[in-house]
Amino acid sequence: MATVADRKAQWGFLNRGTAVGSPGAAVGAGTVFCLDEVMEDVLKKWRANDRPLAEAPPTLLALDLRTGKERWSRPVRHSA
Repeated sequence: MATVADRKAQWGFLNRGTAVGSPGAAVGAGTVFCLDEVMEDVLKKWRANDRPLAEAPPTLLALDLRTGKERWSRPVRHSA
C-alpha cells in the first residue's frame, strides 16, 4: 500500500511492543490506533541532555487509514 498521508508525532510513535501494554499500533475498521509518547527510559535520557520536550501530553490517536486525518484523540494518563 502506498503512503497516502503522514503525521509528525509530538513525542514519538511507539513502533514495537517492547513494554507491557504498549503494542505500538493497531489497525481496524479503517482506523489506525497509535500512541504518541516515548518510553520512560528515553524520556529520562532526553531530560538528562536538556532536549526540548513536547508541550502536549502523551496522546492516544485514532487516524483515518486512508487520509491520515485524526478521527479522535485522548490524552494518556499513566497511573503510578
